[in-house]
Amino acid sequence: MSADRLSRPAAFLLAAVACVLALDVLVILYTGGYSVDLRIHGYGLRIAGHAITVPIILLLAVAILRLLLRPRAPASHAAGLLFAVILIVYLANGRAIPADDTLAARYLPLSILREGNFDLDEFPFLHEHAFIESVGGHYVSPYPVGAALLALPMYLPAALGHVDAQSPLIAELEKLSAAIAVALSAVVLYLALRRLTSATHALVITLVYAFGTSGLSTTSQALWQHGASQLALTVALYGLVRGRDDRWGALAGFALAFAVISRPTDALLAVPLGLYVLVHRRKQVMSFALAACLPILFQLWYNAACFANPFRLQFFPTLSAAVRQLSRGRGLWRTPFLDGFAGILVSPGRGLFIYSPIFLLSVVGLALAWKKGGDLLLRYASVGVLLTILLYSKWFSWWGGYTYGPRMLADLAPVLAMSLYPVLPLLHTSRALKAGFVVLALWSVVAHSIGAFVDDRSWNERVDVDNAPERLRSWTDNQLVDPIRRVSNIGH
Repeated sequence: MSADRLSRPAAFLLAAVACVLALDVLVILYTGGYSVDLRIHGYGLRIAGHAITVPIILLLAVAILRLLLRPRAPASHAAGLLFAVILIVYLANGRAIPADDTLAARYLPLSILREGNFDLDEFPFLHEHAFIESVGGHYVSPYPVGAALLALPMYLPAALGHVDAQSPLIAELEKLSAAIAVALSAVVLYLALRRLTSATHALVITLVYAFGTSGLSTTSQALWQHGASQLALTVALYGLVRGRDDRWGALAGFALAFAVISRPTDALLAVPLGLYVLVHRRKQVMSFALAACLPILFQLWYNAACFANPFRLQFFPTLSAAVRQLSRGRGLWRTPFLDGFAGILVSPGRGLFIYSPIFLLSVVGLALAWKKGGDLLLRYASVGVLLTILLYSKWFSWWGGYTYGPRMLADLAPVLAMSLYPVLPLLHTSRALKAGFVVLALWSVVAHSIGAFVDDRSWNERVDVDNAPERLRSWTDNQLVDPIRRVSNIGH
């Protein structure tokens, strides 16, 4: 069927299906799940809904079909299509992959919406958990709360409907909120790239970012700090690329500051980008700085209200982790630099270039930025990338605990993906280079697909990776080969 021949009955049918699916999702979000018994002409009929993932995927599929069948769809629909496709893939594994680190963020939106505060006192089942902190008679998150703030719209129906906090729906909401944030970051990255390169190149890079990085395997699966960071950083990059008037400077400033309060180590990216504005966008400095003050003031208020210290740094997962290291006579920055540097870049357990080897070409792109006439924005951003890698190379837990792949460097993905755009034109000069790009991209997508669809994170526990980090350097026992081995052994 061509787009021009989409009949009215077909259009009406698609709209009706979309409305039914949307209503189903909203009712589940509000009630936590429903079941209705009907009697029609003496026959019993039960209508029930208890999970939102499948109806959301179907709703997105209907939206994609309708957009594809529209005659001469405007270019703006490309972003909508891209968002829908990416979100479907993120949800397609049909499961949440939570972690202890994301526990507070899972429940904070309910507390904010229902109680109007940031404590977790109303959730007694959390109070004894190691990743919940007791301060001044209240139970609070030891982590930054940026991810929870971004999740508020998705939690609103459940909060209004008084859905039980221990309902299975809450885990779905966490996953959905994270997936939407990372999918939006991919769309914003695409819009930024469209101002730097061709539509085809922008699309290719965006798909690599969405499916060939920790965005697929980790940050879209639960409310990690990284998902909020990725969205904020892509918005900042878009603001810096978009234009030179004050409104885009303000957008970049607000987004960069929000990235920092979501993930404090993003300061290493924010400072060089702030210097870029100071040196090359001087007319935007005031709007940039004023907008950046808003998230910073919120963080100071939050720290004062919850921790009685406006300047508290939410850097450690739990204070007990830091205290435990110090009590053993181990410094928090005790990792030998070369060991940590090699670990986060090329170890088979966590190496960035092992799980996302496409970013080897990003190094080329950042190097090109330092040539005469190179992209000044990438030149400044490259400093932040290097500083971030150096920081984690010394951190005592450079591998990031019980996780999959290079999670600790997930925040670099937007910058590293954007750094590919100067490289892509070079691929047209050689079939070998083009083939190399395809191989690296496919490897990256497969590696993170294993994390999203196959790996269950049990590899970390089989022999506690925190006490035996040497496992991360094994080429025969790691999270790339272990899930495949387990699947192949089923039935034997």
